[in-house]
Amino acid sequence: MEKPTYEQAMNKLEAAVTRLQEGALSLDETLTVYDEACRLAVHCGAQLESAKQKLTLMAEESV
Repeated sequence: MEKPTYEQAMNKLEAAVTRLQEGALSLDETLTVYDEACRLAVHCGAQLESAKQKLTLMAEESV
């Protein structure tokens, strides 16, 4: 399965946070959604770090 793009992951993360904030989930559903939200947050963080490294390299090469 292909990993989602940053934008797709952020949209899913925002949806998960909304579901958690609504408070209408069972305990099991809450744990499942929370786990997925954590995974999405890590994925987004990794993509941002990768983009930051690429930009740093490009900036260094242009100097």
